[in-house]
Amino acid sequence: MNKFVTSALALAAIGTANYADPTDNEWLELDREINSLTSATTDMGGGGYAVLVRSSFTHSSDDLATLGGDDISGFKMEDVRVSAWGEAGDYGWRISYNLESSIANLEDAFVYWLCGDYFTAMMGRYKPRTFRSAHIYEENLLFISRTILGEAFFFYDEGIGARGDFGEFGWSVDIMNGGNGQVSDHIWSLRGEYNLNGGVGGVEGAHGASDDLVGTVGLTYYNSDVISGDASLFGVDFAGTQGPLSVAGEMASFDDDLSMTASNVFRLPLGLTIDGDSTPWSFTVSYLFAPEFEGALRYQNTDNADDETAATLAVIWYHQGMNAKWNAEVSSISTDNTAFDDTTVFQVGVTVGSSN
Repeated sequence: MNKFVTSALALAAIGTANYADPTDNEWLELDREINSLTSATTDMGGGGYAVLVRSSFTHSSDDLATLGGDDISGFKMEDVRVSAWGEAGDYGWRISYNLESSIANLEDAFVYWLCGDYFTAMMGRYKPRTFRSAHIYEENLLFISRTILGEAFFFYDEGIGARGDFGEFGWSVDIMNGGNGQVSDHIWSLRGEYNLNGGVGGVEGAHGASDDLVGTVGLTYYNSDVISGDASLFGVDFAGTQGPLSVAGEMASFDDDLSMTASNVFRLPLGLTIDGDSTPWSFTVSYLFAPEFEGALRYQNTDNADDETAATLAVIWYHQGMNAKWNAEVSSISTDNTAFDDTTVFQVGVTVGSSN
């Protein structure tokens, strides 16, 4: 692209030669403008774009999934995401839209700058760092849905943050609006990580993992004074791989004033609620039994008033690395709520492309 721009400018300069007086300063001005433009083009550095498409089919005839209505048996666009990013020296930007509905939903829209070797700062609209399952890119998810905690904390908001690392230790801090615009109340989140042998990176499961033992352990503190007083939680999560085996887990301790809803999990009409004074958790194990096939099992518990538990069995079929894959899943959900029977949900999903 730099050659194209420079050539175009050179042609423009030649075309102007017939009208420029060599004795005046117009040639010097033209040289300065050309140098300025080519310098700016060079300083823009790398950039790119990506497209991700995810679609799923869900079937269930049980009460919790249908709320006593017609059977669920249909298709849904999970994601139609278009992302772009670029750099300008020590600065960079990222923008992404999700077009899965008739309305384009702005997701990422932030700038960042490298503060020496100390940390990276960012400002704009993005996902705050909380639980690892909440900020994995969709193409790198092991299941169609995130965990219950991952779905609850999967949200975009405007704010400012910083990320850094000291060898095997990483940290992040975010201050977000909290969904109430520019009102003075905010959401705070702090996260620290320990990465063994480089950590597992932003991927769930064992696909592409090395034979060495690698792992990531994270601690999260989340505080919101947007809704009612100081509502907060402490959380811990871990993930590890060795050869074809992967394990992961997470747990959070909600205080009395904090409650959240995992609205998209298993595509239930009302989602699953995490009450205050609860300790939701999940555990996941997977095994890559062939280069293109991985089996996975996930067990979760909301620890809410209805004490929902969910077990999901999945088979993943990979194509072209992780840029194309199929998921086939069956989930069994039980609840202490006597108004609903236990529920079984069948899902098939396809993912093509990437977000980054």
